[in-house]
Amino acid sequence: MLNQKTVRANTVEEAIEKGLKELNIERSQAEIRVINEGKKGFLGFGKQEAIVEIIQNNDISFKELTNQLERESTEEPVVNTETVIEQEAVKVEKTEQDNKLEEAKVENNELATESNEAEVEAKEFEIESQEAEVEATEAEIESEVIAVEMEESQVEKEEAIVETETTDESDDDTEETPFQGKNAYESAAIVADYLVAVVREYGAEAEVEMDVEGRNVFFDIHTDKSGLVIGKHGKIINSLQILAQTYLSAIHQRHLNVILNVGDYRKRRAKVLQNIAEQKADEAMQTGQPVIIDALPAYERKQIHKHLAYMKNIKTYSQGREPKRHLVVEYQEKSDN
Repeated sequence: MLNQKTVRANTVEEAIEKGLKELNIERSQAEIRVINEGKKGFLGFGKQEAIVEIIQNNDISFKELTNQLERESTEEPVVNTETVIEQEAVKVEKTEQDNKLEEAKVENNELATESNEAEVEAKEFEIESQEAEVEATEAEIESEVIAVEMEESQVEKEEAIVETETTDESDDDTEETPFQGKNAYESAAIVADYLVAVVREYGAEAEVEMDVEGRNVFFDIHTDKSGLVIGKHGKIINSLQILAQTYLSAIHQRHLNVILNVGDYRKRRAKVLQNIAEQKADEAMQTGQPVIIDALPAYERKQIHKHLAYMKNIKTYSQGREPKRHLVVEYQEKSDN
């Protein structure tokens, strides 16, 4: 009788040993066919078992085979040799068909694994593309910030020449000879158009009103995205004011002071600066020690200088270099003489 086994295991050798043991025969008594050598896979993906078919060799003659079957069961009729051969041929054919189906399943699994790997690679590529876009955007924003800081540093140096450093300075910005000539308005109009273009680049539409009073040029920005134009802690509006001041100084022959506002921000900010100035002055008088106000733009430091100028025993001055230049409030006792 033809004995055969289709066996699965991690490796071909393990499958062969397993099949021989189940058939209880030696390797020399078997015909071995490797259907699939198996795959180890990577990280659990694409792993496949080894598949082997083991057929026991049968060297006895058909007559002996018939006698053997008769001895095994006297009730069974004598087996026709041709019938046995046909039956065995059918079994072999069925085994081959089963093997083909098994191979088809293996191929389908391989295709599914390759498809999954392709999807993973596509996802990874998409993520890498998104990360590249974020990095490019961050680099662009960083370059813009650096450019603004460089402009701010240049303007701060120019303003440091005229900045009030003590309480003895006089507030005469609006008392100088008015300079409201046609050229001043033309220059201011150019800067106003420039501000509209810059705000549009920030993602907001705006209109800019301007006015010239003495040596001061006022720009009022009207927009429905005032929060975006002002920025956190007023960083954007202060940067815009520095850019406007730098641009106006470049196109106009005389120095004019730029004051830029969005809504009532400057008014509200002036109130905040006034409260800060009074609190620091009180602290300096109570402790007798100099009190430092964190780094502020030159325009806001000047406001604190002017606000504390009326306090007789308080002196204010700036220390440090931009962009970390800060203001110091100091208490000084003055003699009656």
